[in-house]
Amino acid sequence: MAALRNAGDDQNAIVSDVNGVLSIDVTVATLNDAGTAGDTTDDSFEISFGGGAITFATAAGDSSTDTTPADGVADIADTAAEFLGPSSAGDLVIQGAQGTFGAAAIGGVTPGATNIALRDIDFNNAAQRASAVAVVDNFQQNVGTILSQLGSAVQQVELQSEFASNLSDSIEVGIGNLVDADLSREAANLQALQVQQQLGLQAAGIANQAPGSILALFR
Repeated sequence: MAALRNAGDDQNAIVSDVNGVLSIDVTVATLNDAGTAGDTTDDSFEISFGGGAITFATAAGDSSTDTTPADGVADIADTAAEFLGPSSAGDLVIQGAQGTFGAAAIGGVTPGATNIALRDIDFNNAAQRASAVAVVDNFQQNVGTILSQLGSAVQQVELQSEFASNLSDSIEVGIGNLVDADLSREAANLQALQVQQQLGLQAAGIANQAPGSILALFR
């Protein structure tokens, strides 16, 4: 939305937008306090839009057109960013007439923006070729950052895998030691039982010999 403000208050302005062209028609509508028709000599008008403003100095009968050359979306983005300044917040949406480059939405516009699609760049224009190179450089930097992050993630996975392998080996060795200890204890128990059995047999043999010795005394 464009707005027109006159330095004085003795004139009216009509602002119209036809096919993307902003037209301003200024006419004398009242008399000033001195009773003479308002004079447009050395007058000025200020057109404000989107937080920025352009001031035109005029004279009677002036007809002025102010345009900014732009070959494509990249130039339009840079021009708008330079005019509005870095303090402008939000997104800038640039729409062209039907049959041209259509509509392009540029988020957080800054001069020399590198977030413009390559399909919108005219490679016959030196400035836009430079923009294309900037886009590719920015892409390479992003790819390098992502590869670094992937490398760090792979290294962490390898460390976790090595830790899991060492833990598995430790558990296996511990279980083996427990099995060996159980076998040794069972072997000791078996040997003790065998000794007890032998002692029992010897005691039974001695007991069987005792009656024979007593009977021999009566012979």
